[in-house]
Amino acid sequence: MKLTLQKSIFLIRFLINQNQGEVVKVIFDPDIPEELKEDILNSIKEENIGEICKYCGADTLYVAHLGKILDVKCYECGHSYLEIEVEEE
Repeated sequence: MKLTLQKSIFLIRFLINQNQGEVVKVIFDPDIPEELKEDILNSIKEENIGEICKYCGADTLYVAHLGKILDVKCYECGHSYLEIEVEEE
């Protein structure tokens, strides 16, 4: 599988910006394969989403599996930050 970035339950912490030490929690939909999680985390990091939700202040993101789309959104309020298209090779 290959991830294509489009603008528009497993818990892990990772650094968004190592220089500033910002940390965000990410919860993955249980249907997301383990081998895709690192690529998803890298996509989130590249988008510079930040450490807290700009709408509700939560510090947790949820990656929902919606068919061929992965929706990265705030775990608390549901605001969508990023959609990632999954393409099978």
